[in-house]
Amino acid sequence: MSLLNSIYDVLLRSFGSQGWWPILSRAGQRGFDSKGYHKGAYDCLDEDDLFEVCIGAILTQNTSWKNVERALAVLRDEGLLSIERIASASESDIGRAIRSAGYYNQKAKKLKAFARSVLDEYGSLSSLFSSKNAREFLLSIWGIGPETADSMLLYAGGWPVFVVDAYTKRICSRLGICSSKASYDELQSMFHSAIERRPSIYNEYHALLVRLAKSYCVKGVPDCKSCPLSDVCSFNRSKH
Repeated sequence: MSLLNSIYDVLLRSFGSQGWWPILSRAGQRGFDSKGYHKGAYDCLDEDDLFEVCIGAILTQNTSWKNVERALAVLRDEGLLSIERIASASESDIGRAIRSAGYYNQKAKKLKAFARSVLDEYGSLSSLFSSKNAREFLLSIWGIGPETADSMLLYAGGWPVFVVDAYTKRICSRLGICSSKASYDELQSMFHSAIERRPSIYNEYHALLVRLAKSYCVKGVPDCKSCPLSDVCSFNRSKH
């Protein structure tokens, strides 16, 4: 078993299923907890849920998830939490609704560009994610880079693509399994080569790394003593 597989097993035993990506509009419904998390359920989303995941992936750029939750709540309350409504709404109305997510004028343009592009080219998100060209198409839309596109593909589209973010790079470089200067593609290829290409595994693995980064492997001084990966961590060993 590879080190990356062992790490996944340790994190899953330590933290359990994370239920990511949370769907705020489904909070409290059957299969969803009070914050919209759906632990262990990976194929329970409808078309509106897919859109909520996708706009969440855009809104979370350069901000915390709590700020995104506030923005999604306002979009929901104002009836803007659908691809058709975002496509037809003005950028100023969208911007006011998502102010809590920061960079709201820029993100309003991104949301509108995304919604209109999908509707014009595919008609629906389900059709988009059924296309073999979905990733290429997403990356062609202004404001969508590899991390955002892959978040949409994995969590909304059910594609077997691993999402790489700053947490992934921080943890892997401290573990000693990649360079701190490793590129997005290099890190993604490392996971694709080592881990079975199953969306449910990639879903949990990425969410578990986020949990680890927020709980123990923080940006400043990490809590190596309590970290479940302390035994295999180069950074921790270097301290002794």
